[in-house]
Amino acid sequence: MQKTLEKMPTTKTLATKALRALALSAILVMGLVMGMGLIGCAANNEQVIRDGLTESLDEFKDPTSEPWQEMVDVQGGQLESVGIDPSELVSTWIDGFDYSIGAVTVTGDTATVELSITCKQLSPAITAATDALMADESIAELSSDEVTQKTGEAIMDALRAAQPETTAVTIECEKVGNLWTEGASAENAYMSAIVG
Repeated sequence: MQKTLEKMPTTKTLATKALRALALSAILVMGLVMGMGLIGCAANNEQVIRDGLTESLDEFKDPTSEPWQEMVDVQGGQLESVGIDPSELVSTWIDGFDYSIGAVTVTGDTATVELSITCKQLSPAITAATDALMADESIAELSSDEVTQKTGEAIMDALRAAQPETTAVTIECEKVGNLWTEGASAENAYMSAIVG
């Protein structure tokens, strides 16, 4: 029986599906971690913001934290469908994750926080995996399941080989009552750092 590439998932399709699942996972985890708010009644608003961000980012750093485990539960099936173990992905991805909180400028009920986030970026790793697979002529001889498996392996290999990069991001916060929360632009800032 001759295989046709039109009926098999292409490497690019599988990599795109994996990137969507990974990006959605990152959004979900960052939303859960950062959406908790930076609660505080202290007179020192700068310290309340620093403490809240530290708590949230430390939780993001921990692959066993509740938000990561929820992501594994919710997105695990999508990632497994392209041959990626979600728990291994999380551990590999956040290996080397770190951050530093720079200047916190408070003006009334708004604040701007300068952060440096160091992590492996997903998009370049998936692009590298896709490029390597597209250059592999033997892929045309593989079954659909083998292509899926090879795609997952290539993505994980590229993520393992990726070096953490440091990205400067600016997060805007606002105070409502005694609660400091991140502004709407925070999600995009985080995604630029962790997805690339």
